[in-house]
Amino acid sequence: MASLSGEGYLRDRVRDSSGVNIEHLECSICKDLLWIPVACQTCETPFCSACIKQWRTNRPIKCPNLCDTFIERKCPPFIVKMLSQLQIACAYQIYGCMEIIPYEALEKHELQCDYRRQQCSGCHLEVSKRELANHEANCALIDVTCPDCKFVYKRCDASMVHTDNVCLREQLRQLRIEFQENKRELQDFSQQMKELRTLQALSHKYVTITFHNLMNSYSKRGACPELYRGLKWSGFEYMYESYARMKHANSGYVYAFQSTDSSCIIFSSSHASISVDPPNEAFSVLALTASAAWIDNLQLTITGHRNSIKIKNHVSALRFGKPQEIILGWTDIDMLTFESSREIRPSETPNSGNQFIFTCLRFAY
Repeated sequence: MASLSGEGYLRDRVRDSSGVNIEHLECSICKDLLWIPVACQTCETPFCSACIKQWRTNRPIKCPNLCDTFIERKCPPFIVKMLSQLQIACAYQIYGCMEIIPYEALEKHELQCDYRRQQCSGCHLEVSKRELANHEANCALIDVTCPDCKFVYKRCDASMVHTDNVCLREQLRQLRIEFQENKRELQDFSQQMKELRTLQALSHKYVTITFHNLMNSYSKRGACPELYRGLKWSGFEYMYESYARMKHANSGYVYAFQSTDSSCIIFSSSHASISVDPPNEAFSVLALTASAAWIDNLQLTITGHRNSIKIKNHVSALRFGKPQEIILGWTDIDMLTFESSREIRPSETPNSGNQFIFTCLRFAY
């Protein structure tokens, strides 16, 4: 078999055999000089490792010498010793390499040889390793990236597709995009600061609900009362920790209790609402703590209403088993609505796995 380079027959490149008869070092499969040899354990016949591997693709058991079973072993030491006495010309001698290398060092040399063929990334012409850098520095088909506008073009097209005007226009376009991104970030930051100021202004009078006294009797699970803590609750159920651990041991319900001292949580399957109870006309919601009962990245859309008009909207991706605080800082609303959604697989029903959990709500009248 040819050496690593795949260039011609290896036996034709032997320059000094030191009296060794290379006919005795022939692979019986490829009929060339043994290359990285292994042997059959039964008959001890040596083969090129690549040749026997290819042979066994279609004949996994048989030996080329008709032994019943082929079991690979190391090549006999006397074969290795004879191979080590050979001096072989580099495979890239036809391209200018004049090195004569001992058999054991041939593979390493041919991997590093300056005359090894490499392909230009532009025109795909094969040139020697030593000439590649100079060739690509002048190749007309090489891709060039402008350091100013980052535009990529062929070197030969520079005068047509990358003039000074084109470069300046592209830089201006990128600056406009960067400006818009910075503007959006600044607007988002300003909105966050506004919400934080609202939160701070209301923090002295907010009420924290953790649902620990939601029910007087310790029913395990049921529908939330319509009125609780001065608010109307619709579409919510409650669940106690003992019930969650007994019925849903591996669910987000159980993990939700790790973030609260309360023995009770509330949850909803998909649609729910919290609204003001007269004589109160409006309320402010500062934050709530929520998580997903069954899946990661459950989308929860929270909408704030005033006089049946949507005035606020927030979307969060809820984590399974990891309650997170959602800061809203909304004031002067009379209803909050909640809707969960996710990508539905063909075998699933629309509301299966959509349950979201609340462990805490902070609000003020």
